Amino acid sequence: PLRVAVIGTGPSASYATRALLLSTDTEVTILDRSVLSGGFVRAAVAPDHTGTKHFASTFDWIHQHPRTRVYMNVTVGKDITHEELLECHDAVIYGVGADQDRELGVPGEGLPGVFAAHQLVRWYNADDFAQFEGVTLEAGRAVIVGNGNVALDIARILLTDPAELARTEISAEALEAIREASIDEVVILGRRGPCFAAFTRPELLMMPSGVEVLIASDPLTEAELAEADPGSKAALLSALARTNLDLDAASSAGRRVVLVFGAHVERFAGADRVEQAVISWRGKSIPVAASTVIRSIGQRGSPIPGLPFDESTRTVPHRAGRVVDGSAGEAVPGAYVVGWIKRGAHGGIGVNRADAHETIQSLLSDAGARADRPRIKSARAFKRFVKRKAPFRVSLGAMRRLERTERLRGSQQGLPRRKWSAE
Repeated sequence: PLRVAVIGTGPSASYATRALLLSTDTEVTILDRSVLSGGFVRAAVAPDHTGTKHFASTFDWIHQHPRTRVYMNVTVGKDITHEELLECHDAVIYGVGADQDRELGVPGEGLPGVFAAHQLVRWYNADDFAQFEGVTLEAGRAVIVGNGNVALDIARILLTDPAELARTEISAEALEAIREASIDEVVILGRRGPCFAAFTRPELLMMPSGVEVLIASDPLTEAELAEADPGSKAALLSALARTNLDLDAASSAGRRVVLVFGAHVERFAGADRVEQAVISWRGKSIPVAASTVIRSIGQRGSPIPGLPFDESTRTVPHRAGRVVDGSAGEAVPGAYVVGWIKRGAHGGIGVNRADAHETIQSLLSDAGARADRPRIKSARAFKRFVKRKAPFRVSLGAMRRLERTERLRGSQQGLPRRKWSAE
């Protein structure tokens, strides 16, 4: 049988592993830089999305399958190279996601109090790789640049009653910071009109009771809402109340989200911390008072050592999942990609199933077309190799014990789980 290494334990990598185990007799080696599995679901899905969080458990069986070997806390490109993986595997599939945020490229973006969405999300999720230091919240108004689902997630978390958040698996540090800051207004800036709002209907409807959702009124927004087609996103938004928001003033009383359309950021201003987001809105330059700013304009992939990388798309170039290099698009033997590192940081969790299927079909087609299969070292040899190269690796048994401990700690506090890194 083939032996394939799958890098990552998030949705895309897990769908790839699932396909290999269900439709072939392939032996699979799973490696992940994290201590516990779950990838994006564990690190980036909002803590109050309990149903989506539970989704990761549907892949528990692949880790325990008799044809699977699991090595956690092992970083490919640092502990072990792509070339070394191929000495013991017929192919390597990378499902490593997109771990870099997009920057606005405006003055003042480096001020304290201006955060990337993925930094904040991983902070309140107690991710293994979150940078906890430097994340501080201030009372008053928060501004989020971008209006996708992640932006609404962050707004919801910042405005939810801390007593409600305490019943989720949010990190203790983030919970205390949200409680102390007591942010009462979140302004969400979108570059285009309401027809092009990037969030989905369910995400908008998840805003908690007691949080008012308003639209900043202006003639162009009103005209677009008035012409909205029935059932469209703009039609959903047209039912929301309007506000003639004084963006230069301090936030008003009561918890609320204000959606601003047709705005883009010119710069951020402040002394020791951000105090204003200066925006261009309908032909005017307007200072928006803000004590916390989050840019939520997407993520980008990082180069994988040993593989080609497209700097313009921030993805690994591929053809139907098989990695290619050069202007002629020559296939890189034994290298495949799935998920965001393949297609860019877009598409929900469910998209990864078809994405992974395409890559697996390419891999199997390539394997079947080879006249001579290269000789590879045994699985036992690879185990010895990993033991030598990654002395702090975490075994499947240790990972399962840590997961049980998290769930036990959570159950004792009435929570789904209490992460070992959450305190």
